[in-house]
Amino acid sequence: MYALLAAVATAEAVESFGFLRTSLKWPNDVLIGEAKLAGILVDATMVDDRVDWLVIGIGMNLAMAPEIDGRQTTSLAAQGVSVDPRDMADRLLPRLAAWSAADDALIRDTWLRRAHPVGTALTVRGTHDVTVGVFAGLSAAGELLLQCASGIKAIGTGEILLGQR
Repeated sequence: MYALLAAVATAEAVESFGFLRTSLKWPNDVLIGEAKLAGILVDATMVDDRVDWLVIGIGMNLAMAPEIDGRQTTSLAAQGVSVDPRDMADRLLPRLAAWSAADDALIRDTWLRRAHPVGTALTVRGTHDVTVGVFAGLSAAGELLLQCASGIKAIGTGEILLGQR
């Protein structure tokens, strides 16, 4: 759920500039149009059903975007926004704090409103397989739900390719 929370907070921080519109790609990408602007990595350890420690890493293309074969990328500078890393942190950190107090259902619902619509064709590349289907929402735990020929499959990890079957 922390990747979803961080994605929502990051999207809000970017949109605080007033004219940019973002969307989210499960579980950890922030997009402008079809181009990746930011990605989120989360690591945590649970002890007795509670978080013992948590690290959220957010990589955002502020001044430039790397060129990656087969993937569109963008930066805030390419969108006409010049921002210092500290200024972005000043916009992002309060949003992370606010969302950390939200319940999981609100985080999931907000993430879903910002994501590709239910019914979007997806291909999921896992470590050992490729699964195709249609986006069917998120599970209570934040897993991607994919409607496949055999039914709905909950996916906890994988590379998502939008609009591909």
